[in-house]
Amino acid sequence: MTIFWAAIVAVALVSAVAIGGAADPSDYSESLRPQFHFTATKNWINDPNGLVYYEGVYHLFFQYNPSGRESANKSWGHAISRDLVHWTQGDTALLPDKLGEIWSGSAVVDTQNTSGFQRGVAKPIILIYTAAGGFTRETAGEQFTQCLAYSSDGGNTWQKYEKNPVLAHVRGQNRDPKVIWHVPSKRWVMVLYLDGHDFALFASPDLKSWTRLQEFTVEGTDECPDFFSMSIEDEPGKTAWVWMAATVDISWATSTVRSSNRKRDSRHFEANTAAVSTRARHLAICRMVGASRSHGCATASFRACRSISS
Repeated sequence: MTIFWAAIVAVALVSAVAIGGAADPSDYSESLRPQFHFTATKNWINDPNGLVYYEGVYHLFFQYNPSGRESANKSWGHAISRDLVHWTQGDTALLPDKLGEIWSGSAVVDTQNTSGFQRGVAKPIILIYTAAGGFTRETAGEQFTQCLAYSSDGGNTWQKYEKNPVLAHVRGQNRDPKVIWHVPSKRWVMVLYLDGHDFALFASPDLKSWTRLQEFTVEGTDECPDFFSMSIEDEPGKTAWVWMAATVDISWATSTVRSSNRKRDSRHFEANTAAVSTRARHLAICRMVGASRSHGCATASFRACRSISS
C-alpha cells in the first residue's frame, strides 16, 4: 500500500493577545501595539519556534533579542498560555553560547523519556534548535549545528544538553530542525533545511543520536520546514504526512511527497504533484512579515510557521 506524504498547505493561524506577564501593562496600550497577535514585551522578535502543549499549558518559544531592537544576540523567548489567547511572557529560555546564537527549531514532550532527561514526575520537554556559529568573536570558526535543551520541571527552567551538538554540520547554513515522534517506527524524525532548496530527513531513538534517511529538493522553498500528519478526506483510517516550508516569495510550497522505499518503512520519499485533501484542522503559529508598528500595518504575509506538539 502506497503511503502518501503531502506537502499541501493546511495551516490554521493561531493569533494571540499578548499580556506580558510581570511587564508594565502600559506597554500593551501603545497606539500601534498589536492586540490580536502575540508580541514580546519589548525588543526584537522573529520566528516562532517550539509550540508545545503540556499539562494544560501551551508553551510558545520565539526568536528574541533580550538586549535590543536589532537582529542580533539571537535567543529563545518564552511565553505560556492556557487558552492561546492570553499570554504571559517569562524569562528568556535560551541564550547564545560558545556554539553560537540560538536560531530556529522546535519543541517536543518526551512522554516515553527516550532521552533519559526525566528527573521526577514531570515528563521532559525538549527543545531542538540550531546553534548558529560564526556571528561573534567568541564563535568564530563554529559551523551551524543542531542542539538540545530540556526542562525536567514542566517548562519552568531550561538546561542545555552537555554533549551538544547532537547533529554535526551537514552543509551550508543547515538549520531549523522540526522534530516529531513517528508512532509506527517508534522513533523521532527530524526534517532539516540544508542549503539552497534542499532539505533532509533524519531519525533518532533518543533525540541524541541521529541517522540520515534521505535528502530531497523542493524548488522555490527555503528554511523553516514543518512536518505533520493529517486525516485524508473521504478515506477513513488513512492519513497524509504534510510537509511545508517557507518560500523565497513569501508564500507556500505545495507538492506531495510519497514513500518509494521497497521495504515500505518510510525511509525514502519522492516529490509528487498529486494533491491530497485533508479534513482535520492543525494548529500552527506563524511569524508575520512586512508588519511595521511605525506604519501601523495590521496585516501582512506569513512565514516560518510551527505546528503544535504535545
